[in-house]
Amino acid sequence: MRKLGYKQPKFKGINYNWYNEAGLSNDVDVYLTFDTMDWAIMKPKFGIGGLNDILKRMDEDFPEKGRGLNFTGSNDIILIHDLPETAHLFEPIIEKLLDKGLKFELPKFS
Repeated sequence: MRKLGYKQPKFKGINYNWYNEAGLSNDVDVYLTFDTMDWAIMKPKFGIGGLNDILKRMDEDFPEKGRGLNFTGSNDIILIHDLPETAHLFEPIIEKLLDKGLKFELPKFS
């Protein structure tokens, strides 16, 4: 991808050890720090079977295990899928993130 000119935006304030030790900020691909797991409703996995499970997971506090939305020491890259099967989840997920006090910012490219 680098040879084709792709580069990752510069995400500021990602302070998870697991993320930085793996060098994910230096890769070409964008790696998330939190997966909403919305995709799991299509074939329940990892204890996610519906919206309530997704929202409950967003309250967990395991920053070094990819569930750090409640950890104030880092910014996050949040993955929400754009699929017909998950479209109805988008608004409640965004509302929950806003209720948690998260702010959305576009990353900068260097």
